[in-house]
Amino acid sequence: MREDVRQEIGRLPLASSWPDVGEREQERREKVLRGIVQRIVEEGPRRAMASPERGRQFIPFAALRGYDEMLEEVELRAAGAGGRASAVDAERGHLGRRNDAGGAL
Repeated sequence: MREDVRQEIGRLPLASSWPDVGEREQERREKVLRGIVQRIVEEGPRRAMASPERGRQFIPFAALRGYDEMLEEVELRAAGAGGRASAVDAERGHLGRRNDAGGAL
């Protein structure tokens, strides 16, 4: 067995790593782990690679009318809250007001 395959398999948790799960769940996890080991042996380990082109998948959002302005406003509101509210809370409030006013989402 190749060393990289051996190392990758060694990084996997054992099914006994979760002692508080029931018997059926333990069996399911063992089956999943066996499948992962088999895939690693057959195909080798997989590594995520950073790609300079990865950001291209987000380009369609730039075409949404008002999207950049909405993000900027949400960031400003979150920053102005002094850490008391999260950006998600600020965004929910902003979207709710736009919807109440009959604005397009």
